[in-house]
Amino acid sequence: MSAIAARPLRILALVLVASLGVAAPAAASGVRTTLTLHLSPDGTAAYFYGLVRSGKPACVAGRSVRIQVSPTGTDGWLTMETVTTNRDGTWSDWVGAGMIAGGYYRAVAPRARVGSADCRPAVAKTLFVD
Repeated sequence: MSAIAARPLRILALVLVASLGVAAPAAASGVRTTLTLHLSPDGTAAYFYGLVRSGKPACVAGRSVRIQVSPTGTDGWLTMETVTTNRDGTWSDWVGAGMIAGGYYRAVAPRARVGSADCRPAVAKTLFVD
């Protein structure tokens, strides 16, 4: 193959490699965030609490956390409550009448842009309440 004929193939290969290089960091962009969920049952109500952690303080304070339930036998998640984290990333909420026995519970902190910080979403470990 001549050098002139090989040139379009090299250009195509460079374009493919460049597009892969651009796509990979975009998927992992943003500041890493972790989220915990704990449950302290109290009769017919439950006290949910947890912590948002991140290397950037902007991704900790004032973050929305959704408490979600998936009743046994269903595929979807329903948001029961939305709370906001304190300055130190702690959050808590009492859930009363909405408690579902035989359900799975999780906490979700959606992706957030706070100032110049792009905070990744986080999902806490799922808990089962019987």
